[in-house]
Amino acid sequence: MPPLLALAAALFCGLAGLACPAAAQGLPQAPITWLGGRGFLSGSVSAATASGGTDTSFNSGDYGQDTMRLVEVTLAPSIALHDAAFLSADLRAAGSVDHSDWYFRPARLVIGVRPFGGRAFSVSAGLLQTPFGQAGRGYGRENLLVGLPLIYQYRTALQPDGSRGPLVPGGEDPKPYPYSDYGGYAAPAVSDSYSYSYATPGLPLVDTRGWNAGVRFDAGGDRLQAAAALVRGSLSNPLNRDDAAGWQAAGRVAGQPVVGLVVGVSAARGRYGRIARSGAPLHETVLGADVEVSRGYWLVRGEVVHSRRDAAPTIVTSPLETLAVTGLDVEGRYRVAAGLYLAGRVGRLRLGGAGGTSLAWDTDVTRFEGGVGWSLTRPVLVKASYQYNRRPGGTAREQLHRVALQALVWF
Repeated sequence: MPPLLALAAALFCGLAGLACPAAAQGLPQAPITWLGGRGFLSGSVSAATASGGTDTSFNSGDYGQDTMRLVEVTLAPSIALHDAAFLSADLRAAGSVDHSDWYFRPARLVIGVRPFGGRAFSVSAGLLQTPFGQAGRGYGRENLLVGLPLIYQYRTALQPDGSRGPLVPGGEDPKPYPYSDYGGYAAPAVSDSYSYSYATPGLPLVDTRGWNAGVRFDAGGDRLQAAAALVRGSLSNPLNRDDAAGWQAAGRVAGQPVVGLVVGVSAARGRYGRIARSGAPLHETVLGADVEVSRGYWLVRGEVVHSRRDAAPTIVTSPLETLAVTGLDVEGRYRVAAGLYLAGRVGRLRLGGAGGTSLAWDTDVTRFEGGVGWSLTRPVLVKASYQYNRRPGGTAREQLHRVALQALVWF
C-alpha cells in the first residue's frame, strides 16, 4: 500500500465515522475469531505526518526513517494449538510518508506452552520481545501522542562497534570524545566496515521495535507478574545480524498493590556488539523502574532507565571505557469527554561521563510533547500533537519544534 494512500485511507475511515455512523459500525470492533474460536486476528493501520520536512535529527527510527512521518501496518494472529500450546505473531510493515522505503519484519513470532494447564505460567520460544519496562506504551493505542518516548527512540552517538560519533565524509575514523563540534548526523560515507556502512545515528537507550531470538518465561496473576528471557541481541541493539550479537539475560517483575497502581522493576545484561578491529566483546547493563497510576479520568506513567555500556577506547592499547546513560519519561492523560483526551509527555536523557570522569561523550536531550486524542468511533483514533526538542551544545541542530497528526484504525 503506497504511504500516501494509507494515510488517506486512515483519515477517510475517521471522516466516515463522522459523516455516516452506520458505516463506521461496519468496521471491526474487536479481534476476528476463526478456527472455531481457537484463532484470533487483530491488527491496525496508522499513518502520521509532521512539520519539519525530512529533519530526523531528533526522531530518527529504523533505517533512518522519521518516526513522526510514518505509515505502519500490523497484524497479530494467534492460534491455540492445544489447551497447553499456542502460536503467536506480531507482523509489521512500515514505510515513510514521503518515500517508498518500506520494510517488513516480525516483531514477534513464537510458539509457547502452558505446562500447568490453567495456572498462569508459560514458556515461549522464537522471535520475541525482551521483557523490560513499559515497552508496549510507545506503540499503537497505548501511545498517547504521535511521537515516541525518548528512552525508547532517541539515537545516541554510540555505534554498534563501540565507537562514538558519526563518520565524516571520506571514510575517516569517528572523532573521539570529548569533541566540541559533535554533529550527531552526517552524510552517508563509504567504508569497508559493516559497522561503518552509513553515518547514521547510533544506538538508543532501549530499542523495543526490533526482535530477539530466544526463550521467555512468564508467570503470575492479577497482583504480581514476572517475566524472564534469554535472547540473542541486546536492549539497545536487537537487530544485530552478524557475529557481533551476543546473548542477553533480562527480566521484569511488576506488582499491583492496590487497584489503579502498578509498579515494576527491570534488569538486563548482555553483549550488544564487538569492536571492529580487535573483536573484543562489548557489554551493556541496564536497570529500570516504572510506575503507572490510573484513577477516574486520569492516567499517569513514569519510567527511569539507567544503562552502562562498554565502549571502544580512544587509544587502542587502553582498556574499555564505560559510558553511562540515564533516561526519564513521564506522561499523562486526562479524559475531557467521551472519546476525547488531553495528553502530555516530558522526557530527558542524561549522558554521563566516560570511565567515571566528567568528559562528555554525547549531549543531553530534553523533549516535551503535548496534544489531544479523539476517538471518532471505537476503532478510529486521531491524534494531534506539538513536540519540542532541545539538545544544547555542538554544531548539530540544537532545537526542533514539530506539529504532527496521526490517524489510527484498529481491530
